[in-house]
Amino acid sequence: MNTCLTIEPRIDNLVELSSICRGEWCRLLEAELDEFEREMNFSERREDIRELSCLRHVSEQFRQGYKNLSPIYMA
Repeated sequence: MNTCLTIEPRIDNLVELSSICRGEWCRLLEAELDEFEREMNFSERREDIRELSCLRHVSEQFRQGYKNLSPIYMA
């Protein structure tokens, strides 16, 4: 099974949801993002790197998801 077909839609969904989350729901979403990132780190060690080459932007998507979940500080 192509790893990219299962990973890309999941990270895209998490990043999109993180951009609209509010309150307690953000904490649950952050936990899901953390778990997915742990799975990815494990997967990258196991999988053939050629299969994961289509995932160049995944680390940027994780950063964007966490950025969306961070509190907004007003000056």
